[in-house]
Amino acid sequence: MTRTGPGAYDVRFRRDLRDCAFTASQIQPDASLIGHTGLSVGGADLRQLQVQTATRAGVAADRNFTVQVTC
Repeated sequence: MTRTGPGAYDVRFRRDLRDCAFTASQIQPDASLIGHTGLSVGGADLRQLQVQTATRAGVAADRNFTVQVTC
């Protein structure tokens, strides 16, 4: 995993994800900190997911998260 900016992460896998299902969720010790989480396949690299995390107000912010991939 590589942090590319505030609330932005690239998560790389060993396999092509084009035929997989994936989800991302924020995990926080205090539920009031949970905000928005976005997820997309990393452009031309089909082995990479891009995860974006933000506050409830939609401001990009570093947050703990999990990713689940099912192929």
